Amino acid sequence: MLELNEQQVKHLLETDGRSRYEFSIKKIVDWEEAWGLYNDGWIMFEDSKGNMVFPIWPAKDFVEHYIKQTNKNCVPKEIFLDNLMDDLLPDLDDDNIGVGVFDIPEREDTSVVKAKDFLRDLEYECSKY
Repeated sequence: MLELNEQQVKHLLETDGRSRYEFSIKKIVDWEEAWGLYNDGWIMFEDSKGNMVFPIWPAKDFVEHYIKQTNKNCVPKEIFLDNLMDDLLPDLDDDNIGVGVFDIPEREDTSVVKAKDFLRDLEYECSKY
């Protein structure tokens, strides 16, 4: 993974949910990894409608920002792209769990999509390589 500088991180934390989603798809494929929250198992949340959501970020820096802002008792955990696409997303889809992409606690515009749609977007991005 490439490191992001402080200015890049600040800029991305200020962008809208759709832009963060598009950035995430590109960088997860490019860097071949994603990041989630972990504490004796993956951490998930309920959305406002009671649906389960698996949060995911394109870089460790953003997970650390989330943990700092929310005081969650967890750590960032890497998810390799092949595990994400071959195992995790199909399992989330089977369990009807959505994917919350690049959540920022200070904002309410996080993209939450079906796992199969997130997988489709990752597959499309992979096809460009």
